[in-house]
Amino acid sequence: MKKIILVLSMCLCLFTGDNLSVEANSHPVFIGPTIKSLSAYSGPLGTSVTITGLGFSTTGNQIKFGDTGSEYNPEYNLPSTDENRKITFTVPSYKYYKCMNDIPKCAVKMDVLPQGTYPITVVNEYGTSTSVNFTVTTSGSNTPSIRVISPNSGFESIEQGSKVEIQWTSNIPSNEMVIVYVSDGINRGNNNLVLNTGNFIYTIDERLPPNSNYKAYVYLASDTVIVDSSDKSFTIKARSSCPTGYVFNGSICIPTNSSITVTSPNSGFESIEQGGKVEIRWTSTVSIGAMVDVYVSDGVRKGNVLRTSNTGNVIYTLDERLTPNSDYRAYVSLVSENPAIDSSDKPFTIKARSSIYPPGCTSYFGYSATKFTRALRYGSRNSQVDALQTILVDKGYLDERYATGLFSNRTRNAVKLLQSANGLTPDGSVGPFTRALLNNLWKTQCIADQDTTTN
Repeated sequence: MKKIILVLSMCLCLFTGDNLSVEANSHPVFIGPTIKSLSAYSGPLGTSVTITGLGFSTTGNQIKFGDTGSEYNPEYNLPSTDENRKITFTVPSYKYYKCMNDIPKCAVKMDVLPQGTYPITVVNEYGTSTSVNFTVTTSGSNTPSIRVISPNSGFESIEQGSKVEIQWTSNIPSNEMVIVYVSDGINRGNNNLVLNTGNFIYTIDERLPPNSNYKAYVYLASDTVIVDSSDKSFTIKARSSCPTGYVFNGSICIPTNSSITVTSPNSGFESIEQGGKVEIRWTSTVSIGAMVDVYVSDGVRKGNVLRTSNTGNVIYTLDERLTPNSDYRAYVSLVSENPAIDSSDKPFTIKARSSIYPPGCTSYFGYSATKFTRALRYGSRNSQVDALQTILVDKGYLDERYATGLFSNRTRNAVKLLQSANGLTPDGSVGPFTRALLNNLWKTQCIADQDTTTN
């Protein structure tokens, strides 16, 4: 009997409602959180659920809802009620990712939560509870959603530049803004910011390349997680004709009354050596997506034709074979059946080289050198691609920033320009005819002073 009294005097057990604390030597030790039951074990996203259990703290109870990352979201850091026996939370509609910073605690809303079964645990200062499962049955009527319903059959075929009605349903107020566009996963059409009315007449961008992999996309402007696209892809096909008053420029249509004006060289005082570079500038009334041909001529002789985007300027390399005289002008022409064309108001001078070598060069590669011996195409990476890009940069077809040794899309486009300027089929790959051209160009390519030891 004495032993029992002694134990009771050393350990006083205190019960407060359903919460149990053990006070030993006046230092309370709390039991960790325990989930006894849920008010609901299944339901849609947004369902309100009350957890009943033990060991909940007054504040700071984190609800971990499966792998959704809810514990990173301050909205799921909750107080308890009913003398620390209950916690009420809402089933999350999204997965969350932890922010870079820990203080203050925050999370980024990402993917909409899919249906499935998720374990629920409570984490607080006393520990982590065992889990109880909750099954998400549907998306929930309160969860913002968008559903694209057209184009959606997979049979639609739409010409470049034409219009298509994009339709969608949503449970979002009609005064919210959405962004509508089309994409094949690589190429993306214009974004259109419109009211959430459920339909929009969308104009297919003329510059989108024809293929059968396009889908319509609609997403909520204020929350890019709320997005949907066509279930099946539709086709964008090449234009068969241009509207009245327009003509083809490549794959796009431009007005027949389009104009272009060369602004430089235009003073009449320019004097440039054979093989040198000159910046040709112009203005026009058509979009940057149009194509232009740029070249120089004295009325008898014509330099290489450089086909490029209508950006308003290009660095042009003067052909070494152009005869020196003071009658040259720069020409810029829109690519179309009846092209708008303009030239320098005043002629400039092409003068003979002051040296048999270009500036900064000490010699030419040997005439007998045959540098290009294999087919080159998109994705190739070898020393012959390096040599190819050296020529493309020298001729003004490729920006030197993109001479990486990889036959990239930019390199392919530059090869097409080189081929077009030399009367070859512009397919963007290096076959026998292009290889012969490159070998001829390589024989006259100079070795820069700093490269003589490596070349």
